[in-house]
Amino acid sequence: MMSDWKTINREALRIEGNLKAKVQSYWDLSKRLEATDGATRNGVASSYDLENPADNMAEAGLAREIDHLLSQLTEMLDAMAAAPGLRTIPQQEQMKRYRVNLIDSRAEYNRASSAIQRHRDANELFRGRQARRHKAEGADADTDHLLRESQYIGSSLRGASNVLGQAHEARESLRQQRETLSRTNATLGALTSAFPGIGRIVDQIGRRRTRDNMIVATVLALCICFTLWWLLS
Repeated sequence: MMSDWKTINREALRIEGNLKAKVQSYWDLSKRLEATDGATRNGVASSYDLENPADNMAEAGLAREIDHLLSQLTEMLDAMAAAPGLRTIPQQEQMKRYRVNLIDSRAEYNRASSAIQRHRDANELFRGRQARRHKAEGADADTDHLLRESQYIGSSLRGASNVLGQAHEARESLRQQRETLSRTNATLGALTSAFPGIGRIVDQIGRRRTRDNMIVATVLALCICFTLWWLLS
């Protein structure tokens, strides 16, 4: 088990680099799929087709790699928090940077994954529409409507899941910031005792930080409530 800060930091840096590269590849894939949607619907062969078993396996393999790297980086951050000797400001800033990059990478991955799923859903509806054109008249329109509604609901639920996942990451980031602020306040308290003249400035800084944290938490809560209201309405 790794316990030395330098060893953990070196491994976290390697994982972070691999994660960024994989997420970028996944995002490029989603863009290629969007660009070829129109060509596919017009009967033009696409350079990348998720209906092709090889292409589908490549996409699934890339998604598994990203999930694994996200888990590894999360474990590295937990190990950093538990490592002895975590006292210096540069180490705390490094952990904060890792957490921000983890949140950003997860968000990019979720957006790309949603785009790829929408591509699958659109192709499924397109194939169904093409097949129904060759059927006899009297096809059940209600079934077609329910199918579309099911696809829309599925996409909405995936979007809600992504929002909740980002909210969880944001809450974790706020918790880390609160811990950092607590340590900073302790240091400022010692300085205030040594230099009473700066007490008023310290109080003003503390009130401003508290206000900023309350604003961020309120906006986050409103976003989650709006999302849930939109899904349930």
